[in-house]
Amino acid sequence: MNQLTCKLIMAATFLGGMQGEVNSQERGRREGNDRSGSSRPELPQRGTQGGNRKRFGGRSSSGGFTRLTPIVTALDVDGNGTISAAEIENAVTALKKLDRNKDGKLTAEELRPNFAGTRSSRGRGGISDRSRASSPPSSRTSRPTSTGEDDNPLKKLWSYGLTSRRTGKPLIVNNGEHRMGKNTVSYGHNVVTDRNGRVQRPGGRPLQGGEQLKLTTEYQAEKNVREYARVYSIMAPIRDALLYRFEDLTREEWLKLTRVLAINYIKTTDAPVIGPRSILSIGQVYDYIASGPTAGSPVMRFLEEAELELKCLAFVDLKFPAEAARAMAEHAKEHHIDAGSGIKLP
Repeated sequence: MNQLTCKLIMAATFLGGMQGEVNSQERGRREGNDRSGSSRPELPQRGTQGGNRKRFGGRSSSGGFTRLTPIVTALDVDGNGTISAAEIENAVTALKKLDRNKDGKLTAEELRPNFAGTRSSRGRGGISDRSRASSPPSSRTSRPTSTGEDDNPLKKLWSYGLTSRRTGKPLIVNNGEHRMGKNTVSYGHNVVTDRNGRVQRPGGRPLQGGEQLKLTTEYQAEKNVREYARVYSIMAPIRDALLYRFEDLTREEWLKLTRVLAINYIKTTDAPVIGPRSILSIGQVYDYIASGPTAGSPVMRFLEEAELELKCLAFVDLKFPAEAARAMAEHAKEHHIDAGSGIKLP
C-alpha cells in the first residue's frame, strides 16, 4: 500500500470517528433533556427495529457515520464495510470523484458527511422500494428530466455525477433518456437515430443516451437494420430504468423488464465478487444500485455487455465497421453465444 493511500484511509477513519463522537454527545444531550423535561414515553424512531436505528445501506448503526464519510464511501465501492486490496489500488481514481469542482483538491465541503440517508424512510441503500409497501406515486415521475432548471431533477438520481470508467463521460445527462413510446415500435419499420436525428448503422457501439427509435413507412430490407432497432427496443427501457428511474422501480418490475435477457441466458450468472470490474447478473445489478453505490462502472458494464450479447445473437454477417465485427465475434466465442441465431422473445 503506498503512503498516500494509507494516509487517506487513516484520515477517513479519523473523520468518521470524530463525527461518531459528536453524534454520541448530541444524542446524550437529547436524552438528558427528554428525561428532565418530558413525561412522554420514548417512541422508536421510524425505520428502526428493536429500537436500533439502521444506518445507510440497511446495516446496523455501529460505524454508520464512518460509512457516510465521503472518503470511506468512495473507497468502499462494494459497500461491504471493508476496503479491499482492489479498492486500495483504485483509491486515487475513486477519490477524484469527490472533487466536484475539479480543482484537483478536496475541500471541507466536499469531505462533509451526508446524513440524509439516515433520516429518510427509504429502503435499503436509501432507495425507495415500492415492493415493500404501497405509497402515493412519486411527483418526480411526472416531471421532465431535461428542464435545465436550477432545481434539476437529475441531481436527485443515484447516478448523478457518476462517470463511465470506459469513456470518462457522465452516466446521465439532460435529454439522455430515450422515452421510447410503444406505438413507435414496429419490426421492420424502425431505424435508430442519434439525438440529432442522424440514422445510426448497426454496429457494436453501445447506446450513449438520447438515441431515438424512428418509425418509417418503408420496410427495412437489411436484416441487421431491423435487428438493431429490435435491440434498441429491448435495451433502451432497461437502460433508462436503471439510470433515470430506479427509485420508482420494484424488483418485480425489473425482472419483468429483463425477461428477454433471462430467456436468452444473458447476465443470468452471478458474479462471485462485486466490485468496479464485476460483471453483475440481472439480480445483482438491481441489488447493487439499491445499496447506494458511489461507482457506476458495474452498472455500465452490465448494460454494455447485455446489449453486445443481444447484438451477437441478432446480427448476421456484420462486416463493417471491421473492428466492431471482430470484437463481437470474439465476445460471442468467449461467452459461447450462437452468433446470428436470433433473439428469443417472451
